[in-house]
Amino acid sequence: MPYADRRDANDSALTKIARQCGALVVKMRPGQGCDLLIVHRGRVLIVEIKDGAKPHSARKLTKQEQGLKDQCEYRGVPYYIV
Repeated sequence: MPYADRRDANDSALTKIARQCGALVVKMRPGQGCDLLIVHRGRVLIVEIKDGAKPHSARKLTKQEQGLKDQCEYRGVPYYIV
């Protein structure tokens, strides 16, 4: 099932900050359960970006995002929502 490649308004700012800190930022394709993988100082961060300017109802996790979050947490891996 194809997904529209929509990025949250704050995606580019967060990506820029992470790269300025020396991190490798991998932008994930829509429908993969997260927006970014950030690799920095020997750690891999799984990151879902939500736009804080939007109403709470518009910041809900999608089915794929919630599924990945649940799988990560089950295995003791943090899933960051920023």
